[in-house]
Amino acid sequence: MLKISFSWDDGAVEDFKIAELSAKYSIPGMFFIPEKNPERVVINAKQIAELHQSGFEVGAHTQSHVYLTTIPPENVYTELKNGQIYLENITGQAIKHFCLPGGFYNKAILSQAHSMFASVRTADTGNIKYSGKNPALIKPTFHFYDRGVKSLLFNSLKHSPLLFQFVLKHRNKNYFEILKSFIDYLATQNADYQIMIWGHSWEIDQVGLWPKLEAFFSFLHQTYPENLVTYDEFVRKT
Repeated sequence: MLKISFSWDDGAVEDFKIAELSAKYSIPGMFFIPEKNPERVVINAKQIAELHQSGFEVGAHTQSHVYLTTIPPENVYTELKNGQIYLENITGQAIKHFCLPGGFYNKAILSQAHSMFASVRTADTGNIKYSGKNPALIKPTFHFYDRGVKSLLFNSLKHSPLLFQFVLKHRNKNYFEILKSFIDYLATQNADYQIMIWGHSWEIDQVGLWPKLEAFFSFLHQTYPENLVTYDEFVRKT
């Protein structure tokens, strides 16, 4: 079965616009939220509770949105744990999933994160299946941002020959047309594939991608409602 899921990083105030569109089109969504972020304003505890109570998933994104490879190794645990506890106190539930700020990591960071969370999501795009070696390491398929066909080719070459061949064949289409066409293609295959689409609400707002996001949500709602799953369902193998 084809599984499609969405996750959104950074906890920016524009997350509520994504939540509004997600609710309109019955699209599940995971929001990875730090307690604070030196790069921008993040939603506060009351707003996080509102998002959670509206039925959306909440995941950890460190305490202060620091790139973990840039801090002393002994500080990594504190960033992970404080970010987790912060959200657990707000939601009243265990926070099982984590996303790496900026996508930066090394083996030691992954080991620490895996000891605390059921899954760790990277920013290594171009994947359509979990690695059998580490199913708890989530490498997404697409970034909802027009990174261009060259970026799709480069990332898929590293991670998925199937996606690489598809993008190569359809390279004259624009970025978002390729996303839709590839989902259509995978839906016809008699195999299990996982498509994780990630992004930043502030980035969507910055470059004016709201109409494209709504059109994409509408397409999925009309065509693949049974394939849309929560993040927790996406992570589970069965």
